[in-house]
Amino acid sequence: MRPSFHLLAVLAVYALTGCTQFMAHEDASSDTRSKFKKCISENVATAEGKLLSERLWMEDASDGVEKLADPNPLTADEREALVKFHNKALQCRQIIITHAQKSNPAQVALFADHGKRSDAIFSRLANGLIPVGLANRLSIESDRKLLIDLSNGHADSLGPQEAARQRETDELLEASDRLTADAQAKSKTPMPTCTWLGNSLYCTNPHQS
Repeated sequence: MRPSFHLLAVLAVYALTGCTQFMAHEDASSDTRSKFKKCISENVATAEGKLLSERLWMEDASDGVEKLADPNPLTADEREALVKFHNKALQCRQIIITHAQKSNPAQVALFADHGKRSDAIFSRLANGLIPVGLANRLSIESDRKLLIDLSNGHADSLGPQEAARQRETDELLEASDRLTADAQAKSKTPMPTCTWLGNSLYCTNPHQS
């Protein structure tokens, strides 16, 4: 079931549609892939997409340590853009849900779970409750879980391309950990932390949980 197609670089769609990883699987029809790719591309090309791409994880060459160590929430303008972007992303998500309902009903629950996680990240980002770096990390964790779920729990079936991509991301995560630790040592204000419990997100700040 592995990756004959390169995963799309989709900035926030990677976190918000709950369906990007579907593109790596061979059971996606050509027509569905085309519709999904068009939907994403149009969203990324909007003013909102371009603005958000400067800070949110895109799974492409624009990603770096600074995105993972970003200690600040989205600005008011960015939060407004995120809401508009998310509304379009939900339409992209539905393309995949509709396809899965017809071709592989067992996957519908997996996409729904990922969508729930994605929406939890979106809600906190849109309300300025968590820093961007933390949101990007949570998105990476959630998408990796979807990949494993779609591979029936076999992480070793993801293939060499995906494995290499994840190793590169892990290196960036480790570098950002060092930056975050250094910044935290100099700050008197604890940074928020969030963890997944199933598909629900729990954060250290009671206003975020």
